[in-house]
Order: sequence, then C-alpha cells, then structure tokens
Amino acid sequence: MEKEMEQGFGGYHPAVNFIFFAGAVLFGMFFVHPAFLLLSVGLSCTSYFLFKGRRGVRLLLGMLVLFAAVSLLNPVFNPYGETVLFTWLWGRPFTLEALLYGLATGGMFLTVILWFACYNEIMTSDKFTYLFGKFVPALSLVLCMVLRFVPHFREKAQTIGGARRCIGKSAENGTKRERLESGMAVLSVLTSWSLEGAAVTADSMKSRGYGSGPRTNFSIYRLSRRDGVVLTLLAVCAAGLAACMLRGGTEAVFLPGIFWAQGPATALGSVFYGIFLAVPAAIQIGEGITWRILRSRI
Repeated sequence: MEKEMEQGFGGYHPAVNFIFFAGAVLFGMFFVHPAFLLLSVGLSCTSYFLFKGRRGVRLLLGMLVLFAAVSLLNPVFNPYGETVLFTWLWGRPFTLEALLYGLATGGMFLTVILWFACYNEIMTSDKFTYLFGKFVPALSLVLCMVLRFVPHFREKAQTIGGARRCIGKSAENGTKRERLESGMAVLSVLTSWSLEGAAVTADSMKSRGYGSGPRTNFSIYRLSRRDGVVLTLLAVCAAGLAACMLRGGTEAVFLPGIFWAQGPATALGSVFYGIFLAVPAAIQIGEGITWRILRSRI
C-alpha cells in the first residue's frame, strides 16, 4: 500500500506539489551563489526532516558525508585557482577557489537529492497519473510503474532477507563465499518475483480491458482556495526570482577568481527564493501547531 501524506503539504493539490518540486529542483541545479546555496541546503534538509521525522536522520547524515567528500575531492583533482592554500604531491596546488567550487558543487548535489527524496514522499503514483494521465497516458503509466517498482523492490528484498535470516542463511554471516551465495539467492528470488508480478499485472490489465476503448478519468482532487493562494505565492516568488536573475543577482564565479554578485538584486532574490523554498516547511509546521492547539482543547 502506497503511503499517502494527506496532512500538511501532501494534502494540497497535486499541481501545487509538482510545481513546487519542479521549481525547487530546477533552481537548485543552477544556483551556485553562496546565499542561495545556503537557503537551498538549509530548507531542503528542514523539509525532508519534517516529512520523514526521525526516520530521515540516517539519510541526512549520509548526505552530509557525501557532501563533504564531493567538496574535498574537487580541489584534489582541480588545481586551478589564484589563491594557493598549500601544495602537496610534488608541488600540486590546493587552491581556495577549487575548494569553494567543490563546496558549491556538493551543495547543489545535496539539495537536488534531498528535494527528490521529498518528492518521493509527497508525489504518489496516483497524483502523477492525475496530472499527466490525460495528456500522455501510456508514458505516465510506465513512469508510475517504474517509480513504484523501486521502493517495492527494496521492501521485498528486506522481507526475503529477514526470512532467510530466521533460518540461519543471512547474507551478513558466514564466509565470503556463503555471503555471496546468499546474496545471489536473494537476487534470484527478487528476479522471479518481479517477472511473475509483471505477468500478473499484464494479465490483470488485459482482463480489465486496458487499451480496448476510450480512456475515462476519475479524480478525487479539486483545486481549493488554499491551493490557489499557494500557487499564487509560488508564481510571485518565481517571477521575482527570475527578474533578479536577469539583473545578475544570482551570478557567482569561482574559477579562476572568485566573484559573487552583491547588491539589492541579490538581497531581493534571496528573499524570494527563501519564501519559495520555505512553503512546504511552513505548511508542515503551521498544521502541526494547529493540531496541537486543537488537541489541547479536547
């Protein structure tokens, strides 16, 4: 059963969810200005923690380790830059510009990964099919099945691993050969299960008449006033941020020298960007506070 977040940001219209995540990912892929990167990293981590709770701490810690690795590896392989911090390996320079560029690259990577993780928590296959099923029904169906397959494959692997652990055939114990054989056995079961599931799905769709006539649609989603307010807010912030981008407020260069845009355009763009990215976190926190107040009055 797919997890549906009907409360908080997940309870809003699918168009609101998709537009936000599309904007957050696109902006996060192109902004390397330090002010915008700090907003991206901070608010993406905050949103993911609010969506997942304590279960998300493990991924956040892993992402921080990956961020540190990406940041430090860039100056190791990239010797370009004007400010040499120190030299190593027969005089190879370790430059400040390369280090800052590595931090920016790591921040972009961390942000995009976390926003996609948040997207996976909010945008279920039902929402995706609702948004794109009328326009590209075949493609939306394939994408939904692919996106749905990955978490189900992982859950099934954990189930199989737990069952084998109960009979003393865990992939974590024994010699290397025994662990390899146990892992191959799990993979064999997963492959058989996925092939059987695909055949059952195909037979079920055929028996229900998929593709035999005109397609009809049913949806429980309706645009409400609060959805319109959030969409308007996102549109205003995106338009203001685009205007600041055209004025050069988001420009940043690290190699061969460091240049960061400063001034009113950068400050205003940071405000618009911060408001845009803070929407899901503000909704989650606001509804959490409202729920606590209402519960305290019972």
